[in-house]
Amino acid sequence: ISLTKELLHPLRLSLGRMRVTNGLRDLEKNKEVGGREGSMHLYGRAVDLIPLDTTMEKVYEWCKLNLKTKIRELLHEYPNSKNEHIHLAGVLQTGENQNIRIKS
Repeated sequence: ISLTKELLHPLRLSLGRMRVTNGLRDLEKNKEVGGREGSMHLYGRAVDLIPLDTTMEKVYEWCKLNLKTKIRELLHEYPNSKNEHIHLAGVLQTGENQNIRIKS
């Protein structure tokens, strides 16, 4: 719930509709798509998304400005390819170290 409530809902309210292309996945699927060991997708704490009403760049910049203190990872992955998406992982939980990876 916190991923949706704290990250995705505010993002949608500000920038419009998003298509979630990847969310919770098991170990087999994670390996199949080249996911990292320990990926937040394995715990239902990450999504890959594609904006439907705006650009990837606007989503990335909005997240960087508005969600930085809440997220673990923000990545603009595979720009200008058919696999281009925004990877968003968090929400930071009580006592959890902030291990932010933000890059485009």
